[in-house]
Amino acid sequence: MNEHFHLKYGEAIVKEYRQRGIEKFGAEFYKTKNGSAGGCPAGVALCDRGDGATPTFWEFVRALLDGEVAVDDHWSPVHLACSLCRLTYDAVLHFEYLSDEQPYFLRQLGLENFAPDDKWQQHSSPNPLTRHQKLSYFKMLDESEIRGLFNFYKVDFDLFEYDLKSYLEE
Repeated sequence: MNEHFHLKYGEAIVKEYRQRGIEKFGAEFYKTKNGSAGGCPAGVALCDRGDGATPTFWEFVRALLDGEVAVDDHWSPVHLACSLCRLTYDAVLHFEYLSDEQPYFLRQLGLENFAPDDKWQQHSSPNPLTRHQKLSYFKMLDESEIRGLFNFYKVDFDLFEYDLKSYLEE
């Protein structure tokens, strides 16, 4: 989480949800171990700034579901940010596969030599999470939280043909 988001959202989320997180997961869960930040089940060292003030995935999800965090472009449902229903699209590229889909798409348009701006590439992590790591995050959520998160993004799931089961199976 960068400094802007940490100051704008993170500290308030931790203040509101940390005690409930400790009650749910135990104090040991929040301790830094083996170089991995506390509250980070996947062993990703960048989960916490080391100050115990960065929200865990569970804390963020709870804040989102409880309406305690404002909708922001970074986690807002995509359908709220564009006019999907007003335009007819020939193709939809998924950001998580953009590095694979974009060259194919440009070839289809006859624009192989076009050098697109890479600002749309994901820069959040040089090593994307593995399927096992992603599942470890979802295991932090109970069924009602998973359903709530799914319902929050349901229109996007439908529009972009995502499947909830694919997020929950190993």
